[in-house]
Amino acid sequence: MTDSGNEEAKLAEELFDAFSCFDRAAHAGRFSMLKRIAKPGQVFVLMNLKKKGPSDGSGLRVTEIAKALGVTPSSVTQIVTDLEAKGLVQRSMDNSDRRAVRVRLTEEGDSFVEDFQSPYLPVLDALVGTLGREKSRQLVDLLTEANVFLIDAAKAAREAQAERSGPDDKEHPEK
Repeated sequence: MTDSGNEEAKLAEELFDAFSCFDRAAHAGRFSMLKRIAKPGQVFVLMNLKKKGPSDGSGLRVTEIAKALGVTPSSVTQIVTDLEAKGLVQRSMDNSDRRAVRVRLTEEGDSFVEDFQSPYLPVLDALVGTLGREKSRQLVDLLTEANVFLIDAAKAAREAQAERSGPDDKEHPEK
């Protein structure tokens, strides 16, 4: 493959990430490969671990995953518990902060993400070929910007709801 082909393949992967993030933020359609994993949130955690996990295999902190996905750490903890039971992730204590938990993909979890992405990447590679690199880059940037906005808007809506809920709100017991 030429350098040009590698650049387009990388851009196609970035489009996949951008579309996935946009889909999650907009609460749009469901993925067809969710037979082994029942909830889209679990797939997003796995994909986030694959994309942003350190190369040393130490994994990401639960708080890092929560921030990236725009959800609460307690939501990520529940998802991680389910994924760990399925053998797709492994938890460990953070060496620098014993209070923190790190999560990393297992080999099975890594394979799941690869299998999940593989049908989409050729289609998105063709989209890059159709749009060209410049427009594809613009699309990635726009979808990423839209995703950030939608995550922030959803967080603000949850916070406003929590304020209206009062002290009985389980997500905010400190109120």
